Order: sequence, then structure tokens, then C-alpha cells
Amino acid sequence: MKKIIFAAVALIFIAAAVISVKEILHGKKDTGISYYAKIIAGSEKKKNSECFYHIKGFDENGNDRMLTVYADQGQPYPKGKYLKITCSAKADGSNEMMWSMVKQSSIPKEAILKIRRWEKRIRQLAVKKSSQLGNNLNVQRNIDKTKKLIAFSFDDGPARENTDRVVKALAKNHARATFFMLGQNASYYPRLVKEVKDSGNEVAGHSWNHPQLTKLGAAGVCRQMQKMNYAISKVTGSDVGLLRPPYGAIDRMVKANINAPLILWSIDTLDWKTLNTDATVNTILKQAKDGDIVLMHDIHKPSVAAAEKVLPLLKDRGFEVCTVSELLKAKGITVDKGDVVISANQIYKYKKNQR
Repeated sequence: MKKIIFAAVALIFIAAAVISVKEILHGKKDTGISYYAKIIAGSEKKKNSECFYHIKGFDENGNDRMLTVYADQGQPYPKGKYLKITCSAKADGSNEMMWSMVKQSSIPKEAILKIRRWEKRIRQLAVKKSSQLGNNLNVQRNIDKTKKLIAFSFDDGPARENTDRVVKALAKNHARATFFMLGQNASYYPRLVKEVKDSGNEVAGHSWNHPQLTKLGAAGVCRQMQKMNYAISKVTGSDVGLLRPPYGAIDRMVKANINAPLILWSIDTLDWKTLNTDATVNTILKQAKDGDIVLMHDIHKPSVAAAEKVLPLLKDRGFEVCTVSELLKAKGITVDKGDVVISANQIYKYKKNQR
């Protein structure tokens, strides 16, 4: 969670911080004044024998600060410490900025109170931003392998309004899922494809327009994959890494002509049939076990409501909800083209000459 908040803080600060640096460098700040700043992030850089630090922070007036300071004899400027920064005018008309690390006890009480109020506000904004943008902002997560892992998957989207709600529900519960998208819908709603990807969830494929692949022949299957990958890759930059064949229909021809592992499911919620939120929730809770892959559809509003309802319940029961790829990686499982995955506990490896 700390990494999520830090990433969101960086997004909030960056625009104003760059402005502050330019203002200072070009002498647009008032001179002959001192202010106090709290360090919220810093990174050490070395050039030849010199050591300097890039520091992000904010001062008691709520202004963003992004500074590059040279550390005397490698003296670090750690996060959480305070700086006193003084701007003064030089004889040639230029500005000089000096800084030093100071103890909190030496800072006026009024300045400390202002910094604390500003810090609280920034963290509130960061938490809100992380929820909007998704868990960890597309940064790879470290899955807790001591927890029971269950992969959520959503078919047939993306769908206007619905997919966005699912992404927000996942972010709120620090969870992720795999979205098996139809290329046709991806071409209608590229913004939603981008939202899923940028939020750290997994974009996967579900054909172009949901035919039964076993009835198409090799040429037909290839056309479906090409059109689907073209629509999705325009947003993501790459072909899908996983494919769920419509209706779960697989045969030797399908395995031979799809350049991806084939992902099925171990918990079929039948959400498309019942269109009932509570029925979907109860099915998941009743069957959920470590290593499962759950099948739902983000094109149905009752299914979206079910996801919103069941995610915190699974969390309370000790489950971590993840993507299919995260599940397989956490279990140490490698899958290749044509392999059929039902769950982390049930995988059928593809053999080229197998019927």
C-alpha cells in the first residue's frame, strides 16, 4: 500500500514541482527569505567522485519542492527529515540558494503545524488517486505466497460503465484480475482497454467476436486472432499473452493455431445465466479454494455488483485475488502455446501430435 501511495504522491507533485525548480533557477522566487521543507523522497546519484541527491518535498506554505543538493562528504538527506532553505541575492544580480538539514525542534511551531496539515492533505489525495488509477499503478506486485490465491477473470468486455466499475472495485480491495476481451469491443472502447492495462490488471484475448473456434477451421481461427490482436495491441503495444476460447471450445486444430496458452476456469459462476448478484457471490464463496480461476462477465451489471460485494469477503477469508499470470507465477508454473489451464492445480500440457 505504501508503494501505491508513493506513486500517487509522485503524480500529484510532478507538475508543480517542475515549475518550482524553474522558478528557483530563473530567479523568480523572492530572495532574502528562509523557509522550511520536509523531505518526502530522495534518491542518491553519483557523478565521478561527487555525491548529490534529488529531493522531493513540500514547505510550510504548501508549495512543492524538487531540489538537487550536493551532500557534503556523502552526507545523506533521508526521508522524513527537515531542511532549512534560504534564498538570497548575490552582487551580480543572480540568486543563491543554500540549504541545511535541521532538527525539528529548531523549526518554528507554526511552520511544523502547516507542514503537518499539508502532509495529511497530500496523503489523502494520494490514497484517492491510487484508488482511481488502480492498485499500484501498473507496477508489478509481490504476491504473498502464504495466502490462498484465487484468480478472477472477466469475459466479453470491455463494456461501457461496467468495466470501469470492476477496475475501481479491484483497486479498492487491492486486487487484480484478468480481462479476456473481445477484439470487437476493444475497438469500440480503447479507453477502457487502456484503463485496464494502466491499472495493473491483465489484458488477455477472447477472440474477435465470440465464435466457436472449433467450427471455423485453421484459416478462420487465424483471422480471429489477427483481428483481435490488432485491435488490442493498438492500445497495449503487444499481442495478448493469454487466450480464453469462446465457450471453452478447444480441439487439436485450435491448440495448433493459437500462439498462446489457453485459459479455462475451475469456478463457473453461471453469472450470464442467473443474472443474479447474490447467486454469483454465493457460488464463489462456496467453491473458492487456493489456485482457482473464477469465470465472470463484465458485460452484465449483476456480475459487476457481485465483484464489488465478494472481493472484501474473500479478503476477510484470507484470499488474495490476482490475475491468472500472477497466480501461475506465484505457484511456479510455466505455460506455453497450446497448454490448457483450468486452475493452478489442473493443467494439461500441449503435445504437438496429440489428438
